[in-house]
Amino acid sequence: MSYSESEIERIEELLDRAYQSEDLEEIASFARQILEMDSDNPEALILLADSLDYSEEKLELLQKARGPLRQAVEEAGLLGSESLMDEEEGILYIGLLQRLGFALLSEARTEEALEVAQDIVSYDSENLTLGKTLVYRCLIDLQRFGEGLEQAMGDDEVTPARQHAVAISTFMLSGANRASYKALWDAFKVGPNIPFYILGYIPEPDPEEMSEEEEEDFNFSILFEDAWTLSRELFNWFSSATILFGLLTDRFLEEDKESFFVLLGSLNIRSYYEDALQKIGPHDRYTDAEVLDEEVLSVLRAGTFLPLD
Repeated sequence: MSYSESEIERIEELLDRAYQSEDLEEIASFARQILEMDSDNPEALILLADSLDYSEEKLELLQKARGPLRQAVEEAGLLGSESLMDEEEGILYIGLLQRLGFALLSEARTEEALEVAQDIVSYDSENLTLGKTLVYRCLIDLQRFGEGLEQAMGDDEVTPARQHAVAISTFMLSGANRASYKALWDAFKVGPNIPFYILGYIPEPDPEEMSEEEEEDFNFSILFEDAWTLSRELFNWFSSATILFGLLTDRFLEEDKESFFVLLGSLNIRSYYEDALQKIGPHDRYTDAEVLDEEVLSVLRAGTFLPLD
């Protein structure tokens, strides 16, 4: 289908305005105006999808955008090329695949999401995308724990996704043993606040004030929240570790501390808490919260402060 010069200019103008806007309703309005002129415009389809919560409608929009974007990438000779992510068409295509993968996962179409994630990873040699994160999450959802561990062993980059996948997979394969115990604390080390966001044990960060790292940790916690509920035993193991670490690092609100001390007793880990506290010593020995976190995690990982099978 051909367009007049004025139509092309109008589409470009609306795209510019959509990209500059931060108002989702306004962005959706611009996208719909473009789609009235060009129903297959991939950028407009993506923009409209971005304005929606995860749903079948969002998924359909992203799937519709995939065809023309793949065609553009193919025509540019980038399909299967290592340089795909160096070109504008390739960047847009990978961005679309990333959105599509998470949309498929949200609709419980996990096998399809995994295929998309693996496609992303095949182009992403520098780990610039969330492709690997999506792969790990899909493998856990599919309960392919051995494959998840194999993927992690070949992955040199230490990320929250890798470490949480290792911790979950190790526990699900072998229970609460020494290997899963160490993997659990390694998962805490890459993002000490993530477990608390997952369990809702501390307040969510203020969107207006959160740092980039806090935003990444919080978004990751949303993605992996369900992964820790695969079994009651896994959830209790994770909760016990989070409560123990939280009390040892003074993470909880003052009004909540008593409730967590009660939970220590009900989870049969109060004695572990007291032993760890003795090894860590007074908190005024530590210069800041990060130093305290590191020391507490070092003590917990080196010893045995949770029940093992």
